[in-house]
Amino acid sequence: MRLVLITIGDQTQRTGGYLYHHRITRWAPTFGASVKSVSFPDLPFPLPFLGAAKVLWETLRARPHAVLLDSLAAAYLAPFIGLIKKMVPVIPIVHQPPGGVDHRSLSARVLRWLDTQVYQSVPAIIACSPLLADDLKRSGLGQRIEVAEPGKDLPETSFQPAPNLRQGRRIALLCVANWSPVKDILSLLEAFSTLDDSIATLHLVGEENLQTEYGREVMARVQRPDLKDRTLVHGSVSPTDLPRFYESSDLFVLTSLGESYGMVYAEAMSSGLPIVGWRRGNLPFLVEHHREGWLVERGDLREFAKAIQTLALDPDLRLKLSQAATERSAHLPFWEDTTQRILEIVQDVIHR
Repeated sequence: MRLVLITIGDQTQRTGGYLYHHRITRWAPTFGASVKSVSFPDLPFPLPFLGAAKVLWETLRARPHAVLLDSLAAAYLAPFIGLIKKMVPVIPIVHQPPGGVDHRSLSARVLRWLDTQVYQSVPAIIACSPLLADDLKRSGLGQRIEVAEPGKDLPETSFQPAPNLRQGRRIALLCVANWSPVKDILSLLEAFSTLDDSIATLHLVGEENLQTEYGREVMARVQRPDLKDRTLVHGSVSPTDLPRFYESSDLFVLTSLGESYGMVYAEAMSSGLPIVGWRRGNLPFLVEHHREGWLVERGDLREFAKAIQTLALDPDLRLKLSQAATERSAHLPFWEDTTQRILEIVQDVIHR
């Protein structure tokens, strides 16, 4: 079975939807399928439309049995969806609500409208979480919505020694997230700043995005005297190095305003890390409050800091949550399972 995946931007990225697609492409041959990626240019809206002719030509030239459509690219295929679906089934893989989460004002409304035109005209939609599937159903989008949750990777082995992330403090906190407003890193830093200096060392892993105003604000906050000596910025790290951070940390902390799934939470739990985060998005579906972690209402910085301090000072409670996180992660799918699920949906659409 030949498939084309239409997405947007740099396919070398290994976060979020990019990681999802990379793993599906990697595992597809195991099930007798191949996935060819075709991308719109990663440019500000509406410039990706300039790549439409190239995307259509490369897609049809590949003569696929079906097209998988990344939700990031759905809007840019909308004007051509009627043409392409006459020749081949189009199945969106949706990682975000229509219109996305990072857009504002007019562009958000236009993208939402374009996404909706696509989702209402396709034979099936694959959502990356039950939460997102329910949201799409409530919005009346799509006649058939299936769920294929992201998988998890087998632990990668690193021959480098585990770093000392505590650095003389009680615990090490790990946050893995690119610096964008939806990740709400500034709230995490403000909550962390209220803790005594002896409690924890915070490690920030992810793209700093210093070309953006938000990225520069985060860096400026990190460099202030109350955080500078206990907050370490590591930037993007390779997939081989990332497991060392998970294995050497004590808690995973992230103040994201809404993850459609939250692959980093699943990765952290696979390493036995309790989670502290906002009670938002898909996190309550992954983590039970006071079982695998500590869920805090959005914006309650005092409670967020209290959660960190309590777990830092109570190693027995931390161990209990760690064991529960490991147990919960054992029931999450591997990427092989996710790929098989997607291909089963595609096969069913093709043969209907």
